[in-house]
Amino acid sequence: MFCCLYVPDFAVQAALRLEPEDKRHILKQSAVAILEGPAALPRVMATNERARLMGVETGMTRMQVETCGRVLIRKRAWANEYAAQSALVDCGFSFSPRVESTAPGMVVLDLEGTEKLFGPAQSAAQQIAQRALEFGLEVHVA
Repeated sequence: MFCCLYVPDFAVQAALRLEPEDKRHILKQSAVAILEGPAALPRVMATNERARLMGVETGMTRMQVETCGRVLIRKRAWANEYAAQSALVDCGFSFSPRVESTAPGMVVLDLEGTEKLFGPAQSAAQQIAQRALEFGLEVHVA
């Protein structure tokens, strides 16, 4: 049985997971846009759901984002995304020795034969989601 861990809004979660824990909870409730590109004209490359509801779209400039209201703007940091992907892989290794990093914010693991350790699929999925939270990531498990 294969299991897929997917981190929605991966770049946003990667940017926020390294914030101090007391600030992180508040920031997760905020509209967040991640910008990348030349310093003179960075553009939105990722947002969270709250920012999208405020009208922020991929490709917008910083100035356009600022007209949408109170949106927290962060610059893309590849190191944060690499660290978040590594944490996601480590989370997968907590449940299986067979883990594959398939895309940014996505990991597939083989749970074949782990039923005695983690119970049925639904129980394993809940345990995996809880473990991912300990790594600072909210995941969808399928």
